[in-house]
Amino acid sequence: MVIERVAAIDVAKAAGKVCMRLPGKPGRRFGRVWDVPARTGAFGGLGERLIEAGIEKVTVESTSDYWRIWYYLLEVTCPSKTGTGNPYLKGALGEAAAAAAKTDTFLGERYRRIVKRRGKLKALVAVARSILVIIWHLLANPTARFHVLGPDYHTD
Repeated sequence: MVIERVAAIDVAKAAGKVCMRLPGKPGRRFGRVWDVPARTGAFGGLGERLIEAGIEKVTVESTSDYWRIWYYLLEVTCPSKTGTGNPYLKGALGEAAAAAAKTDTFLGERYRRIVKRRGKLKALVAVARSILVIIWHLLANPTARFHVLGPDYHTD
């Protein structure tokens, strides 16, 4: 089953990045991306905008507990449209992050830096999110190209 009108929200502490995918010309889709501040007043406007666009499903993604307020307020605004993400994607990203943590790359160094102060699990989640952000940028912009930053990127 393909859902034609979807939205995803990547939640952070201060704001959320909202991405809507809508049908366009026959056989084509287009996206809209914008930031929403993490304030109660902004959630109402977000809910109205999603309803106006006819969004059928909303997925909320977060690396911490900040997703809860977004989820509950959207559940009030547009009930039965929220979801908590794809468990298969979560597993695949977790495996990719664990593999990347063992390498001598930017992602491996990111894991080693975070694990010192946050612990292994949070470091793996952070690296998994970094991988997802890289994938999103490569898919969202056809002209974007991946550049290896190297393990010493943060030491310069």
